[in-house]
Amino acid sequence: MAAAVSDYRPVFRDTQKIKKQAGHQDIVLELTENPDILAELGRRKKQQVICGFAMETDNVLANAKRKLLEKKCDYLVLNDLNDSDAGFQKDTNKVTVLSKAESIAFPVLSKEETAQAILKTLIGENTDEFTGR
Repeated sequence: MAAAVSDYRPVFRDTQKIKKQAGHQDIVLELTENPDILAELGRRKKQQVICGFAMETDNVLANAKRKLLEKKCDYLVLNDLNDSDAGFQKDTNKVTVLSKAESIAFPVLSKEETAQAILKTLIGENTDEFTGR
């Protein structure tokens, strides 16, 4: 899965623009859960290899391992948002690629290097150039 579908979506969808009214008016947005596409792919899996992505902020490794198993992924890329040098609105990421057998934690890398490290991991190539091992 290359991008996450939102976990939730609005219950009601207006067909017109919601215009501001004079004075302060609060809008309450009711949300409902979206279907879990990754879990469904894992459920239907035959011979394909499934790599999911998880963005986590707390209990990052435990939550990622749980997701790997629950969604029946072969690999799961954990995007840890706790490092101030990586993540959204940055040119870098810090990821760990998990499988049932191992986890490979990469240091903060450029987005391009992160993509290369993930792909090399998935196809079984050496990733020492990224990990410094």
